[in-house]
Amino acid sequence: MFSARDMLRYAAVPGLDRAYVIGCLERRVTIYAQQVRALNTVNALFTTGRVQPGDTVVVLGAGFAGLTAAVGAAFLGAEVIVLEKEPIPFSVQAGCSQRWIHPHIYDWPYANSDQASAELPVLDWQAGPCESVVRDLRAEVERAQRDYRLEINCSIEDLQLPGEGNLRYQAHDDVGGLRSPYRRIRYSALIVAVGFGVEPDGSYWREDDLEQPFPGPRNGFVVSGIGDGGLIESVRLRLGGHGEQQNLFPWLMEEFLPSLNRYLIGELRAAESAAEPSPSTYAGDERHRRDEGFSHELAEVYERLLGEHPEVLRAAGSRLRPDSQVRLVGTLPEPYHPHASALNRFLVAVLRHVDGPHFEYIQGRTAASAGGRVIRRTGTADAGTVDPIEDDTRLIVRHGPTSALEAGLAGLAEKLRGVSPMQLDAPRIPQWDSSLFEGYGSG
Repeated sequence: MFSARDMLRYAAVPGLDRAYVIGCLERRVTIYAQQVRALNTVNALFTTGRVQPGDTVVVLGAGFAGLTAAVGAAFLGAEVIVLEKEPIPFSVQAGCSQRWIHPHIYDWPYANSDQASAELPVLDWQAGPCESVVRDLRAEVERAQRDYRLEINCSIEDLQLPGEGNLRYQAHDDVGGLRSPYRRIRYSALIVAVGFGVEPDGSYWREDDLEQPFPGPRNGFVVSGIGDGGLIESVRLRLGGHGEQQNLFPWLMEEFLPSLNRYLIGELRAAESAAEPSPSTYAGDERHRRDEGFSHELAEVYERLLGEHPEVLRAAGSRLRPDSQVRLVGTLPEPYHPHASALNRFLVAVLRHVDGPHFEYIQGRTAASAGGRVIRRTGTADAGTVDPIEDDTRLIVRHGPTSALEAGLAGLAEKLRGVSPMQLDAPRIPQWDSSLFEGYGSG
């Protein structure tokens, strides 16, 4: 359990008084975890007296974390001003109907990871298609704007943070193309919640055709990256709903996970607990060696468990698609990165067992060469081998996002260079007093 002062110490921006960062550097950046960090920070600001009712709180970012912090602080009596560079709130996930989101599934196979409700006191939501979650939360934010002192300003440009509780900015008129005069604000607390960023090769949250039927018997795909994005795309391409089959996420939650929970949950919990790397500040070659060891250890565990439980393979085998084949490319010996979710890792392990002819993992990197796109193998047995990526093969790159701080707030990013992501990852468990938000939504 962290104290409120610990929370603020973790989140404080070095060299910028009264400024706190949430959800921009951490490892675990699920929507639920971002919201928990937001409410932990709001709780800490009010319980320590850093913010009093009537004080001005500025929130940078109108995504899940920023708006959760903003609504929570406004309910507690602050005058809250949200500044967002995009034209609308929730801009990253807006309109995304293909992705299903779940508040707790990242923590599978641990207890309560299948609980569909976020159970948050502010901006609560249920597992479902991202678009419907965003729609419901946007309506709740609009109600909060009517009920509390909550102001949301979008299309912000030229944000300046001179310090000492002051900032100034301009807003851009997307219709007329004009800029407003500079507005100056003095604040008691500045919450930086601009998010983790988006991928330069195409946002994970944009609509695509990966779960639609493809023409012909086998369409080739190369998926580069073994974080959650790369693993999820691989699973969608080989197990995703098509034709008359149920979409992937409902099948996972209603059929596949109950089967795993019946046969394997205890052993998987033990395996994940044993393999989970302890928080550290290792970097570079040492970090890579630790990640390699993690991937080897889990590969051995998955091999044994799936050999003992063929019923799990049969459940997945019944969904294999006839229209795709996938080469997954990553830098570790096995496709099991410690920062990816356990469920995504295990689904890929299942694919490797049940889908050998049409799913392959390659240790290496994708690259462009004079002859076209290639995979440069880096594994012990085949290092230096180069595989061409055929012209009719689609390449999907999931190497993680470009830092939102670097893209829009370079000065803040510089101040945060010495802050460990592991340090900021700690306060993602709810720490607030349940009575703090009593009465929210009752009126």
